[in-house]
Amino acid sequence: MESVASPENNDVVLQAAGICKSFPGVCALDGVDITVRRGRLNAVLGENGAGKSTLMNILAGVFLTDAGTVKLIGKPVAFRNPREAQSAGISIIFQELNLVPGLSIAENIFIGREPLNRLGLVDYRRTINLCGARRSAGDTAAFSHRDFSSDRWCGTQPTHGKARGVRAGGLE
Repeated sequence: MESVASPENNDVVLQAAGICKSFPGVCALDGVDITVRRGRLNAVLGENGAGKSTLMNILAGVFLTDAGTVKLIGKPVAFRNPREAQSAGISIIFQELNLVPGLSIAENIFIGREPLNRLGLVDYRRTINLCGARRSAGDTAAFSHRDFSSDRWCGTQPTHGKARGVRAGGLE
């Protein structure tokens, strides 16, 4: 494995090496490595049961590793829970979306980590603007989809617009 500190690797944002995870009677991951570089699209592919979700859950702080190391911008990390991972900028949006229909797409994206105003109340305008800033910056193709609007209620969005919008918005 390449060292994160080397000059040619200064675009490495997240690196996991030798990740192992077992559950009773099952070895889910055995020495898995992954390197995530800034500005690159990454895909984790494999058959059912290959450990993709387990790896994502480790990176997002849902599971602890049995062995291996995770580095975020070159510094070792071991997230004990999803909130720690989210605070560091790592979140996961699962394929099976469990959206709150009474909330907007933007509110669903930031659920549990809503931007607050100076009074400690949810800052809805900032929540919508954070999604809009990503859309206008062209960070992801999903935000350019004509049916997607981050301030619309999930109940009024077409199904493909909800899924694409929430998945794209979860990227940090």
